[in-house]
Amino acid sequence: MSVVIPHYGDPRHALALVDDLRHQSPSVTRQIIVVDDHSPTPFPETVGVEVIHREHNGGFGAAVNTGAAKASGDWLLIANSDVRIGPTLLAQLIEQAQPLMPAVVGPASADEQGRPEHTGRRFPTARHLAVTTALPLQRFNRSQWMLRLAGYVLPRGERPQRVDWLQGSLLVLPREVFAAAGGFDEGYYMYSEEVDLQRRLGDRGVPAWLLPDLTVTHTGGASTIGIVDVGERMIRSRLLYARKFGGERAARGTLMAVAVLNLVCRLMLRATGRASAPRLAWHREWRRARLAPSTAMAANRGG
Repeated sequence: MSVVIPHYGDPRHALALVDDLRHQSPSVTRQIIVVDDHSPTPFPETVGVEVIHREHNGGFGAAVNTGAAKASGDWLLIANSDVRIGPTLLAQLIEQAQPLMPAVVGPASADEQGRPEHTGRRFPTARHLAVTTALPLQRFNRSQWMLRLAGYVLPRGERPQRVDWLQGSLLVLPREVFAAAGGFDEGYYMYSEEVDLQRRLGDRGVPAWLLPDLTVTHTGGASTIGIVDVGERMIRSRLLYARKFGGERAARGTLMAVAVLNLVCRLMLRATGRASAPRLAWHREWRRARLAPSTAMAANRGG
């Protein structure tokens, strides 16, 4: 297995993951490749790690593609730098993944408090976008019915479960399959690149499988430090996905409708004396609904 870890920001996260990888039992790792995506704090030279320093910051997909081009293992593992794994996870993952190949496989994921992140998803729709951005629904965001409406796949038992796509905190697939698909689309700076890849792989007959009895811990947010507007970047990526695979008009219409709904809700909150900033939020949300899908640019990072 060749492991590719994009790095940006504080290197202690990636160093902790590297330590987890080096102490796997049994060892199944041929290479550990860390791609320093022109980080302000460079990743240090580390024994047993191939460090690649990019001259320009290109985002998650570009960093992974750079590392994957140097990979030589039969399997490719793509991991966020802020993931932690148990000492036998990789061997267990390969054991369960082998009968499913060719496929993209990944474990369940939980935050540091043990709350599930529901790694398996359905391909994005305008309904999912409405559910996740409408202000009145935010208080239900951990309810099972709300998660299903938002496109999350809730695990059923411990057997592998077919899903449309897996959240990209830790993904495993055959290296040749990744290469044949052309890797990640580098037009995405951050967010939705793993959806795009798995949509293209699905069209090639390569499905995605969730392994719900295996879990990794995902801190989250380590590589978004310095992003000027994370919400804007997420919307731009979602619109790029919609432009490529259909539904851009529906996505924009949904964002505009939700902006109006959220404005009304915030005005009502302010009328009852509760803290609210309707004008500021309105301008932000209406502007996002009119954003053009953009290509990855280093200027998206502040500082």
